[in-house]
Amino acid sequence: MHFGTQRKRSAAGILSGLTFIMGAILAAGSVQAQTITTFNAAGAGTGSNQGTFPKAINTSGEIAGYYVDSSGVNHGFVRTSAGTITEFAAAGAGTGINEGTKAYGINTAGTVVGFYIDSGGVRHGFVRTSGGAITEFNATGAGTSNDK
Repeated sequence: MHFGTQRKRSAAGILSGLTFIMGAILAAGSVQAQTITTFNAAGAGTGSNQGTFPKAINTSGEIAGYYVDSSGVNHGFVRTSAGTITEFAAAGAGTGINEGTKAYGINTAGTVVGFYIDSGGVRHGFVRTSGGAITEFNATGAGTSNDK
């Protein structure tokens, strides 16, 4: 019986929390409809483990991510809020299967961060400015084992 009482209290707490959240949303004004936009990077493969993988969006609506082509190679991209996709690759990125560039973050200035996998299967970091300049780096003490 003790567990039944706990469940009732838990359910009441959840209901109370949801009611509070809904009340806060309604008090803040009308809820605006959101739009979901789908896209694929040109060159993205359509097979298993291929395609377009958006990973981050900033407040301007710019998206950073990567796509995997039909050969299994990763390519970084930035998509503007207007829909223009710019592909990029770190200079040291490999061009074989499971190699290449992966973007994982973008800030309000349009600076992109991520990593690339070289032809030996080793991962390295990069930072890409909004103007397209890429700086590659390795963390001090990082290993160099093959990640393939």
